[in-house]
Amino acid sequence: MVTGSRAGPALGVTLNRMRGGQEPAQIEPEQAEHHRGIGARLAEIFAHRAPGLPPDRYTTVAAVCVATARAVFPLIVQATPAEAAVLTTELKTIVAGYLTQALPPSPV
Repeated sequence: MVTGSRAGPALGVTLNRMRGGQEPAQIEPEQAEHHRGIGARLAEIFAHRAPGLPPDRYTTVAAVCVATARAVFPLIVQATPAEAAVLTTELKTIVAGYLTQALPPSPV
């Protein structure tokens, strides 16, 4: 995804137009649906790894993780490959630190 985004912002629009002529305003709902899907899957994983919490807790934690990734992703895309690697490590550190505090340790 990052490699494709680095090729140029027009690439994403071009690819989406090839899929059906969608303009950016039409793509946004698809992206939102995609992010909801990622959030739902993360919530499932969190429920498996840290059982016993209220279901809305997993949803909230997943939403924060997705939002954090979405916030940092443009920086990664615009960075050089070396900078992108550093930024990716930083993102992992942020999310791991958050998850350590947000969810109890895994019983496994």
